[in-house]
Amino acid sequence: MNKESEKVYLGVGALLEERGQFILIRRPGSGFEELTKWGYPLGWLEAGEDPVEAVKEVVKQEIGLAFKPTHLLGVFSLVRDQADQSAGSVAHTVKMIFTGEHPDIGSNTLPSDLEMGWFNVRDLEEVNGDDLQDADLPQMANRHLSLKRFPLNVLCHTCFSDRP
Repeated sequence: MNKESEKVYLGVGALLEERGQFILIRRPGSGFEELTKWGYPLGWLEAGEDPVEAVKEVVKQEIGLAFKPTHLLGVFSLVRDQADQSAGSVAHTVKMIFTGEHPDIGSNTLPSDLEMGWFNVRDLEEVNGDDLQDADLPQMANRHLSLKRFPLNVLCHTCFSDRP
């Protein structure tokens, strides 16, 4: 496989939970297959962007909620199956998933093209894998509920200039 087809994408996302229920979203009429599946707010990290600030912006843009990250749930590496690789490329995403506070959860108005649902861990485990944006969603939910997470200070974001 050539290096041009070997790309790794870095994402930031938020797993939002209230009383054992997780908020998942999808955009059924988007025309982009991945967005028609249930998932959490997720966006791409831009070069030089602070991951903690980026996830706040992702949640605000995706579902209109203020989000205050309190913990890093984990860093998850997801490589798509062989069907995606048959085209000669590898779809590999590394995601930093955060948990935190979302005080205005019941007061926001969702974008008209967005569906939101509440799922507990059992629901997530029973959903057909083809209907989830990421196969590791149940694992993330279980990690969160068992308090397997990291303080935000495990992330170090440094920008420097080598110019005099």
